[in-house]
Amino acid sequence: MTLTLLCLLFFQEPAKNDGWISLFNGKNYAGLNFYIGPGPEHTFDVKDGCMYIKAPLAGYTYTRQKYRNYELKFDWNFERPETLTDDKTFTGNSGVLLHINKILKSWPQSVEVEGRYLEVGKMMAYGKATVDFKDYPDARVSAMKPVGQWNTTHITNKDGDITVTINGKLVAEGTTDLRQGFIGFQAQGANILYRDIKLREIK
Repeated sequence: MTLTLLCLLFFQEPAKNDGWISLFNGKNYAGLNFYIGPGPEHTFDVKDGCMYIKAPLAGYTYTRQKYRNYELKFDWNFERPETLTDDKTFTGNSGVLLHINKILKSWPQSVEVEGRYLEVGKMMAYGKATVDFKDYPDARVSAMKPVGQWNTTHITNKDGDITVTINGKLVAEGTTDLRQGFIGFQAQGANILYRDIKLREIK
């Protein structure tokens, strides 16, 4: 089955009444804002019902609503370069920005859950934010699928305590001083597809 058909089938699956809401409608970027100098049309596109972020420009798209305590899950897939022979050399990069609360000249004040292929799930902070985290590289290696295949990330945030799983395996957990904010997806020099981006608020 082709990647195109898989993406369309996945997006068209009926939503269940379990508290999850979609952050991307599979058609356009309604309900999202952008921060990218040349304009979003050069980088942010829609492909086969998926959010399609294209190289080489850097920037991000982010929600118009702030969130505090929640689960966030989504599938992602880097387009595999035809010349790639060893996944350990792949430099594809992206990321998810949590608790965006101040727009800066580069990345916003926030916590990034790393999307770089070889470091997915690691955390870093921008602006005056802080984050302390533990990383589990062996779990990451065993969890990750080859470049060009779909992976699933599941992030849980509760009062600044963050856990990250990839394909069901815990790869990182940490604590940040930021408690709420917008949620963003990075463009950072690679072609990547995101699908089934969903959030469920928790108490």
